[in-house]
Amino acid sequence: MASAEKHPLLDGAPLSLTPTEAEATDGADIPVLLLLGDGAVARALARLAAECGFAVDMALWDADALPEAEAEGAAAEQAPDTPGAAPDIPGLRRFLRLAPGEDAVARCGIGRRHFICIFPEDDAAATRALEDVLASHAFFVGLWATRAERERIWAALRTAGVPDAELAAVRCPLGLGDLDDMGGPVASAVPVLAELLAARAGARQRNRLED
Repeated sequence: MASAEKHPLLDGAPLSLTPTEAEATDGADIPVLLLLGDGAVARALARLAAECGFAVDMALWDADALPEAEAEGAAAEQAPDTPGAAPDIPGLRRFLRLAPGEDAVARCGIGRRHFICIFPEDDAAATRALEDVLASHAFFVGLWATRAERERIWAALRTAGVPDAELAAVRCPLGLGDLDDMGGPVASAVPVLAELLAARAGARQRNRLED
């Protein structure tokens, strides 16, 4: 087996393909992977996607989060070990904590170049995230959930008035579906990355009802 030194995706080597903040805001057409939620697979996906040219952002809903204007002012004074500080995730460009009820589409600036992967804590979090992002024009929306979880979440969204055509455009399950043991977070993230790359290449894309 090859040594770990020959596999930069698995170690702490600096990333070379992560866009800078200037590149991400100067109109450059860089695809943005927005992770809504956290977890081992989400963190592995952040690293892999950054290596493949995505700008990677993460956003979490937090009951203790400040409104946007206050959050921006407090961020500069926040110590790295302060609860709510940005996690140390290789490849991550931007980290946001969303206040309860805050509009994720507006706060995260979601547009057509966004690829969204939702890693929810529970069904309620998944339902809330999808209600937000399905109103956007994100190029790709995926949900990390089992088929059984998907059916419960879809039922809640239908009750809330979300059309089946919108739900059909969500990639769920992501990756290889209900397989529990993929050999660790990186192995689980690889097929998700493959879906993102296929979408970026034009093999798959999400169309909203009015598109």
